[in-house]
Amino acid sequence: SSGIQKTLFVEEFYGNEYALFKTTKSRKLEDILKENPEKEEQIMKSIMDSINTLLTKGLIYLSISHHVLNEFYDNASPEKIREMTSLLSP
Repeated sequence: SSGIQKTLFVEEFYGNEYALFKTTKSRKLEDILKENPEKEEQIMKSIMDSINTLLTKGLIYLSISHHVLNEFYDNASPEKIREMTSLLSP
């Protein structure tokens, strides 16, 4: 898939706003958080909820989930990192 297609798919993890209102340029979570710092809590919660759903369904092995987790860990607060790590722990 192209860079923009991957961006569109990844952004669906960030919440309904990003799933419904598609971007026309490739961007990373870091870019979105810089442009919209007030949405950080909502986006991080949406990522955690999505990852939890993938875990429940046994789909965490998908490479797209690894990409989203990587972006999450690169941009999350230490508290959110601990929350996600405990979610991923058996």
